[in-house]
Formats: sequence, structure tokens, C-alpha cells
Amino acid sequence: MPSVRHQKFSTQIISNGESYNHILDHVSVNSRFAKEFGGETLHGVWTNYEKECKSDVLENPICTHGLVAAVLQAYSSNQHLRISPDDVWLTIAQGVSQHISLNSEKYRHRLVKHEGQKEVQIFAGDILDSNDSSVTGDWPELFRRIIAATDEQVGKLDMKALLKCDFTTSTTTSKIASGVALLDVVKPLPNYTNSTKCGISKITLDGSLEDWNKLQEKVIQLRKINFDLDFWLDRLDPVIQQLVATYHGEIDKTFWNTIATELKIDSNNSSLVGWISSFFPYGCDGKPLKGNRIQVSDLPDGRIALPFVTTSGFYLKLISGFVGARQEYDSDGDVVVSPVIGWAVCGFNPSG
Repeated sequence: MPSVRHQKFSTQIISNGESYNHILDHVSVNSRFAKEFGGETLHGVWTNYEKECKSDVLENPICTHGLVAAVLQAYSSNQHLRISPDDVWLTIAQGVSQHISLNSEKYRHRLVKHEGQKEVQIFAGDILDSNDSSVTGDWPELFRRIIAATDEQVGKLDMKALLKCDFTTSTTTSKIASGVALLDVVKPLPNYTNSTKCGISKITLDGSLEDWNKLQEKVIQLRKINFDLDFWLDRLDPVIQQLVATYHGEIDKTFWNTIATELKIDSNNSSLVGWISSFFPYGCDGKPLKGNRIQVSDLPDGRIALPFVTTSGFYLKLISGFVGARQEYDSDGDVVVSPVIGWAVCGFNPSG
């Protein structure tokens, strides 16, 4: 039985249909990352630094993006979906980052004070230790230093305040993940044919009403920075409005019943039709999304990778963002599905 993650939340009943009240196989996040990174050394994982965080994820999620995986799992089994402002805003912030990166010649000069990539020196001798095979220490503090150093390079627009997760639900991990979304824009070089249609039985929106109003205001601010995001925000705005209305208890069942329908085209591919695609301006191929259809294989994975090098010669990579989805039983014995945000540090081969 899970503990209530946040004191304030809003839970609404969407459907009274029969739920598939069973939890699928989960694996530890360490096992998930070890599998994904192959033989590379895993130097740190957020679960070792944050108390009461989720330490396991679905072993075989429907897709790689944690928020979408949670939505699809809840929808396909008529289960209870639980999301936070951080889950939604991090997805949006990563979309903004992708938009700027794909149009860097047009927008990057409005964000940073320098041309090209600039090496950023970070002192970490007081917080990290290394031996012949690994680097250990206070990774969250290192990330805060990297983000702070990068913030100094961003002076023309206050994007760091806009893109960061700053809700009552925000954790150290979600703040790091949203900070890394901005790092991906600046790109410093730190040295150192069948359909499935069931529905969602309940929706819980974690946090306060003020959190969700703040999220809506952040989306409004995205229009005001004049980064030509209207093609995306025109799809996103109605979704955010519905989330706020749902928090109030104003339930549009048609809206929630069309969040994501999985259409299986063949054994190797499938596409999604539903408003969940509104959270993404582009597919992973960099092409703008139009309408409510997207190939599952074209979904962004919800993560950003930041390579860096230590003075002791370790080539490392910070992976931050959505790491999966998980299920758990609530106090009523129902299955609740939610995304998992996290980070890990692994080695990488700079020549490969």
C-alpha cells in the first residue's frame, strides 16, 4: 500500500467499469539501467539519494516514455492514473528544449552569451571521490553546481525560471531533471490494426490547485517568449485547461476516454491516437507532430543525456528524465499507475 505522496491532491472517478486489478512484473531501477547501459559502469542512481522515492519500474512498459507508458498502462487496463505537475511540466520543458535545439540558429543567440559550445569548469573535489573503476559522492550537489554554472550563461531570457519544476510536488530529482532540460539547450561541456480501448477508472492530480494554475500560467508564458511555438501550444492549451478543470471536479469523460488509444498495425509497429500526443511538439525524428496520431516508435524517450569528463579521466554521462512507470496498490486495493522521474550516472566511450 503506497503512502500519500503529497498532502494535497484531487482524485476524480472517470469510469465505473471493471478494472484489471493486477500488478505486472517490476524490476529495480538499477537493473533497468544496467540492462540499458550494457557493460558500462553505473556510478550513481537517484534512488540512493532521495528518501521515499520509487525504486522499481515496470519491467516491460508499453513504450519508453514514462508518462506515456503510465497513461497507456492505466488506459488499457481501466486502472487508476496518478500524475503530478512535475510529470506534465517536465514533458513540456523537454519539448521546448527539443524545439530550440532543432532551430538553434534562430533561437540560441537569444538565450546564451557565447557562440558554439563553451567548456564549463566545475570544482567537485570536495564532493566526489574516484578509484580505478568508479566515481562516487554527492551527485545531486554536482548537478546543482553544473546547473548553476550554466545558468550564468543564460542571460537574455529568464528561461531557467520558466522551465524549472517549482511546484509543491517538486523533488530534488524533478528539479534536476527540469534543470537538465535547459542544459540541453545551452549544451555546455562540463569538464569533470487492432485497437485497445478501455479507459481510466480514476485520475489523481497530485499537488494543490495553485500548482496546476501555475503550470497553466507557465504554458501561457511560453507563447510570450515568441519562439514560434503556436503550432504546438494550440494543441496543448486545451489539454492543460481540462487538467485544471478536472482538479476542480469538472469531469469531461469524453476527454479522458480519448487520452490514448493504441492501434496495433503489425507486430513491429503501432500508433497512438489521442490527446496524449499534445504533450510533444516533435517526434524523435525531429518532425513536427500534427493532429493526435503518433507512431509509438517515434515517441521521444523522455530523457536527456549530458556527457561530462572528470579531471581523473572518467568519461561520464548523466541520464535524466523519465525512467519508466510503475504500479502499486492504493488504500482501496486498486492498482494505481504513475510515471517515474529519475537520473543515473554511467560511463561512456567517447570514441564510440
